[in-house]
Amino acid sequence: MPILLLVVTFPFSLWAAFTGISIGVNLLARAWPLVVAGFGFDLLAS
Repeated sequence: MPILLLVVTFPFSLWAAFTGISIGVNLLARAWPLVVAGFGFDLLAS
């Protein structure tokens, strides 16, 4: 039973990880100026 569960859940977890990575890359591509500005602000503030 655990092996069957692993076989069933592995493709789903792989798909979820791939989807999460692609969403993260998309958000990062849109938000990188904000991230850079935030890092710069942190450096200036410290």
